[in-house]
Amino acid sequence: MPAAGGAARAAAADAPPPRATDGPCWSVVVVNWNGAAYLPACVASVVGEGREVVVVDNGSTDGSRERLGDLAGSVRWIENGANLGFSRAANRGLRAATGRLVLFLNPDAIAGEAAFAEAARLLDEDPATGLVSVAVVDERGRRVPTVEPFVSLRTLASGRWASRVSAPAGMDPVRVDWCHGAFLAGRREEILALGGFDEKFFLYAEDMDLCRRVQESGRAVVYSPRVSIFHRGNAAGETLLGADRPAAILASQLLDHRARHGAASTAVLRGAAAAFHGARWAIDSLRGDGGASLHRSLARVALRGPTAGPLEAASREAARAACRIAAEESARVRLAAVDPARRGERESVTVAVLARADEPALGATLRSLERAAGALAARGHATQFAICVNGGEGRRAAADARAFAECMRSVRTSVIREPRADKARAWNLVRQACTTPLVVFCDADVEVASDALVRLVDALERNPGAALASARQVPSLDGATLVARAAALPYRFDFGVVGGRLYAFRTAELERMPEGLLLEDGWLSARLGRDRLLTVAEAHVRFHPPATVADYFRERLRTEAGKVQIREERRALGRVPEPIAAYPWSEMRRRLGPADWPLVAFNVGVRACARLAAEVASRAGRDVRWSTVTSSKPPSAAGGES
Repeated sequence: MPAAGGAARAAAADAPPPRATDGPCWSVVVVNWNGAAYLPACVASVVGEGREVVVVDNGSTDGSRERLGDLAGSVRWIENGANLGFSRAANRGLRAATGRLVLFLNPDAIAGEAAFAEAARLLDEDPATGLVSVAVVDERGRRVPTVEPFVSLRTLASGRWASRVSAPAGMDPVRVDWCHGAFLAGRREEILALGGFDEKFFLYAEDMDLCRRVQESGRAVVYSPRVSIFHRGNAAGETLLGADRPAAILASQLLDHRARHGAASTAVLRGAAAAFHGARWAIDSLRGDGGASLHRSLARVALRGPTAGPLEAASREAARAACRIAAEESARVRLAAVDPARRGERESVTVAVLARADEPALGATLRSLERAAGALAARGHATQFAICVNGGEGRRAAADARAFAECMRSVRTSVIREPRADKARAWNLVRQACTTPLVVFCDADVEVASDALVRLVDALERNPGAALASARQVPSLDGATLVARAAALPYRFDFGVVGGRLYAFRTAELERMPEGLLLEDGWLSARLGRDRLLTVAEAHVRFHPPATVADYFRERLRTEAGKVQIREERRALGRVPEPIAAYPWSEMRRRLGPADWPLVAFNVGVRACARLAAEVASRAGRDVRWSTVTSSKPPSAAGGES
């Protein structure tokens, strides 16, 4: 058997070396857990000019860092202090990375220069490519199966579920469902915008889930068999799980299927898997075959469900450790925010959140804002918070706001209560309480990217003539309905208006807005004018579009009634009503494909009906009232009060 290094050299020789000039800036993220035996070879294979190597260590006890020797100086080491699982650790590395491109590489893998060159070429040549993987060889130089179809009832019925292959036919790059995560490369900003890996997966299926979400965002997963890497294979899984590894994989895949397709479909899949593995267990037991114990454990997982897998205890412990680490990081953020040596270096900022009293997602939104505010504080911006909870029905948002203020004792945090459910009035109350030159307004049911506030504030500092900078609103389409996809369609384009879910604003520009507004971001757009508005495409805020026809109509009715309200206000002031948005028709015709047109037709139909209803209500003197769009809440928050 040839040595692993020989297999790696053979892998690197599969394609010519890359050009030495103008190479891409890479961040290589390696998640390590007791990998001292193979981590040095992995790091040595990727260290190079234009690359940073980020090793995230999950509490190793085998001296992994010391074994790096001289290579340690070429590595950015992040210590978790406990085994957080792959997804959480990889996301920590992703957030710490600075490269334009990011590669997630297993610590028992060795990647040659050819693999970097091929991945960069595929990503740079086609913006529609979201993730790239390459072929994998083992210690004997044999190609290992790493490409699979998504698990579903359809693939189970068709037999495609068994179609894992080492390389699709031919040697040209091809689009695939998903690739194993030993080598996954993509654009850092795009993966950050998707939220990175889903942290409900401790180990296994997180690569399948990310590949699926990349494709749902409109980009492809591309597998190139032209080059290969060496991968020992399942080193951490074998150490942690031993013979229970197949059962852990099945449990993770069932967990993914349940999140995507619901409990009913997963029950059918579990039944099929239990019947198959139960039958194999019985047959192998009669034959005295050693595989009987494997099929028994798989049948047990299928019967008990995805949370009964061998990783469940480790996953619970990882969640507790992650909470501890998050608390420590939050403490560091708070210290940075009040550090006298840094305070006053740059303009101070108020981060304002407007929430209905019955808002179920405020706590999660505040946590994402705390991370983003920490990045602002690290840049020298003194930061404070203002939370206005409006409306009298519900206690959850007020409780979340109080808990946040208690946690943020070292940062000024104001909690304002307003019994009337009126977002414009809440905006005015926060504006009156604000003493900083800049204020960031944020909706209460969104997830803010960690660098979003920095990007918004920087945009205003670079453009002194601008009054307001909006973040790019990114729909979350994981398992989305067709209605949600139709509702998300317009967010592909920039209409030159205020993105109301997250924007930074110069407080000197405006002291108050009319109360009772249904579309306060539309009013701001009309009031300030398109030439004074910025949209910062690199600043991301994620949200959930409405998932049902009723909720989408309710949201559109509020929007169209708000437009009518603004039009009538302008008429009363003797001004000629003008369209609030600038429609990029040529870009829309160019970017919308045949599969989009049914969604466009549905979108336009709902908008037309909502506009008609708003006009009728206006002429009849009836008010359109604000109401909660339940299906636009994150799934974990949509359950109501707790």
